[in-house]
Amino acid sequence: MAQTTFFGLTSYGAGTAYDKTRAQPLHLHEIPDDLFLQLFRKHALGQSELASILEVDGATTMLTKDVLKLFQEAAGRKASVAEVNAVQTYFDTETSATISLATFSKSLADLKAVSIAPQSSASCISYSKYNDDKTRHHRVEYDPQSSFNSPVTTQQLKPTHDGQVKVLGLQTNFTDSNAADTDAVAESHHATPGPDPSLPEGPPEGPVGDSDGGDSPCSSASLSGAT
Repeated sequence: MAQTTFFGLTSYGAGTAYDKTRAQPLHLHEIPDDLFLQLFRKHALGQSELASILEVDGATTMLTKDVLKLFQEAAGRKASVAEVNAVQTYFDTETSATISLATFSKSLADLKAVSIAPQSSASCISYSKYNDDKTRHHRVEYDPQSSFNSPVTTQQLKPTHDGQVKVLGLQTNFTDSNAADTDAVAESHHATPGPDPSLPEGPPEGPVGDSDGGDSPCSSASLSGAT
């Protein structure tokens, strides 16, 4: 019998979803190093004015912002979210504006080593087990950087309610059948309020109080306590 818990930690019979669905390799290790070296020389600064300003060897230096573009050219396709996170993890793209060939080669070797056999991102069999481990501050047995940041199952990649709209600053899940009603609600809240047709126009008929401070409960005499 299927047993379901919160936050995607779902168990169907014996075993767990994390045991049955292990982290998939990114296959970046299958790309030959010679191709990476060729693309590095393509993106190298060379004898450019920028290399002179930065005072670096243009033949062995490239801009770090082009590292992800280099990987996409090597793979021949657009990089996935997991691949982008992996490249940003093993290649320092924030500290320095340039990256040398030696640093690039070392980072590439580290990335390929993890790409062959990635670790599973979780091993909890239930939400209670997850909450207990979190409360007791249990540490993982492997380097967190050896686990790719990617969904474990297809359900986590594309949730059931994928039609997400924002109404009044709150993000809510709706189906396509509710789209028309949602637009109407959003327009009604953003519309400029007009006069209420049930209220009379102009000042109210009749005096609110006597101008000479007479018997009106709002007169100055009654407010001051005079009789």
